[in-house]
Amino acid sequence: MPALATVPHKLPTHLAQAPLAEAIFEFRFKPVPQTSVAQLLPGLVFAKLHDKYDRSEATPVAGIPEQIRKVDPNLRYAALHRLSGEKSSVFIGEQVAGVSVIEPYEGWQRFRPRILEFLEIARASNLIERVERFSIKAINLIPSTSGQQLDLLNLRLEIGGIRAPETGFHFRTELNDKAFSRIIEIQPNTQIQFTTSKTTTGLLLSLDC
Repeated sequence: MPALATVPHKLPTHLAQAPLAEAIFEFRFKPVPQTSVAQLLPGLVFAKLHDKYDRSEATPVAGIPEQIRKVDPNLRYAALHRLSGEKSSVFIGEQVAGVSVIEPYEGWQRFRPRILEFLEIARASNLIERVERFSIKAINLIPSTSGQQLDLLNLRLEIGGIRAPETGFHFRTELNDKAFSRIIEIQPNTQIQFTTSKTTTGLLLSLDC
């Protein structure tokens, strides 16, 4: 199978100009019958990690009736509750949970312990019957305001022999094998806002593995 890219023998632990806007660990699961993970697990997490996640809020999806969420596949794995700290958060739904950190990326040596401590609380809760899927997602934003943002990537797309225009462009594909499923998304002229005072525009490159 062809590799996604040539990987050097020694990878850097930190980039001087890291494009990573958000890193997300997510796992999807089947809950124990007759339990509500979204109602019970946030309290357990807050009791253990309130020093790291001191803000608690329901997500907009939580306002949608449960009967609709259960039958809509787009809402089945949506987060209903979020516990947030300064640069990181925990999100929880009825069949999904995970940990997220935003830029500036703190590095795997600090992100990994956040994941493990959350997983330990989820495991000890006895609310989860089995895990169905787990993933690491990296959302990169390469800052740019030019009209040729796709030129920043080793990529060329043509439609009928004509180069694909960037207006309204959104590319998504999957590269799968026996070990992993990789979802790649590319979208130019994307805006990301994490705080009320900072908005970044550029080329979005997302990898969900």
